[in-house]
Amino acid sequence: MFDKIGVKTGIDFFDIADAAEDVVRPAMPAECLLDRNALIMGYSGVYSSFLKHAVRQSERYGVPASALLYRAGQRKLIGGQEDQLIDIALEIKREQENGAVVTH
Repeated sequence: MFDKIGVKTGIDFFDIADAAEDVVRPAMPAECLLDRNALIMGYSGVYSSFLKHAVRQSERYGVPASALLYRAGQRKLIGGQEDQLIDIALEIKREQENGAVVTH
């Protein structure tokens, strides 16, 4: 983009595009995904390491993964504390059983 507005960076856009295709893409385990959980994760300031764990606990306990991620952010959990998603899932499950509609 800098090239388009006349800023000289010394970086060739097409070389970078080639590197992205030839080096970065094969090293990526999956395509980048932007969905509800990814948005909530960013909004809540939660590390990406929480995503798979949140989805797993969501399926296990029948609670929204987005709610798990949001509450993990509220608690300011950091990488290595993904196991606390189980406690959050159980908390949300109890709320649901008591008639609460849990969205986040």
